[in-house]
Amino acid sequence: ARPPVSLDHLAHLEYVAPGATIRTQPGFVRGHGTMLTDDGKLIATVAGIVERVNKLVVVRPINSRYSPEIGDVVVGRVLEIASKRWRLDINSRQHASLLLSAVNLPGGVQRRRTAADELAMASLFSPGDLVSAEVQELRHDGGAIMLHTRSLKYGALGRPPPAAEGEEDGEGEPKPREVGRGGGGV
Repeated sequence: ARPPVSLDHLAHLEYVAPGATIRTQPGFVRGHGTMLTDDGKLIATVAGIVERVNKLVVVRPINSRYSPEIGDVVVGRVLEIASKRWRLDINSRQHASLLLSAVNLPGGVQRRRTAADELAMASLFSPGDLVSAEVQELRHDGGAIMLHTRSLKYGALGRPPPAAEGEEDGEGEPKPREVGRGGGGV
């Protein structure tokens, strides 16, 4: 028989539903996932876990999209090939871009990318392929997520088998998973 699983490490977490009143200290600062009522009470606007940092009170949603950070290793699905870039779904608020110049060419050759390289982009990654990459840059002007695969540990993972039941994103595609930052999925 299996030993019982202990959930004691979760006992200190404060879970709230939308509309629940959150206990506060004098001088608190309202953060994401909260709002003040007319009578000065702090209530949750999302279902999640209450987090307190000094005087800041935030409700972190239980079910949220992945928020990339520079250096994260992600697995994304190629959606399309555009002008000198691939667009990838990394299960974030927006799609990521992988520039042709941010990819190792076959054989590890370091040279300028040519028009012939651009025409042969589909031979590297084609729509539907899974790609392992690292978040290289987060552009604040339009919020673009820039990836790179300039290391032998990143690159094509191939085309995945059909998703198991219940593991789809609503469009019949398996959900991409984050594999960096502690190895947890999104």
